[in-house]
Amino acid sequence: MVRNFNLVLISHPLQDHYGLASFARPELPVLIGDAARRILRVATQFTPSGLAPNVFTPLRDRELLSVGPFRITPYLVDHSAYDAYAILVDCNDRQLLYSGDFRGHGRKAKVFERYHTEQGVLHFALELRPE
Repeated sequence: MVRNFNLVLISHPLQDHYGLASFARPELPVLIGDAARRILRVATQFTPSGLAPNVFTPLRDRELLSVGPFRITPYLVDHSAYDAYAILVDCNDRQLLYSGDFRGHGRKAKVFERYHTEQGVLHFALELRPE
C-alpha cells in the first residue's frame, strides 16, 4: 500500500489510468469526473478492476480545485472514454499540463482547439504508435 500520497487523480475511466488506484489508502480523496466515477462504480459489479472510491471530488471542465499548494484545473478532452480530462496543475508559479490522452477528431473534436486559444499551447509532444 502506498503511504506518501495525499490524493489520487484519475483523468479518465480506462484501466491504464486508474488500475493502480486500488492500492492507495482508502481514505484518500479521488479526483475524477462524476460520470467516470459512476462508470467505474458500476464496473465493480462485473469485474474486479472497477473502482468505488470512499471519498471523491468531481472534476468539472475548467472548474478550479485547490488541494494544498496545488491549483488543479481539469479540461474536458476528446477521448473514446467518456468523461475524460486533461489536467493543468499549478504550484508556486510552475505549471504542468497532463494530457491524460486525447484526440482531435472524435465526437468532441472542438475541445482540442481550446488548448490553442485558451491555454496558448503552441506545440504538442505526442506518443505515436506504429501501425
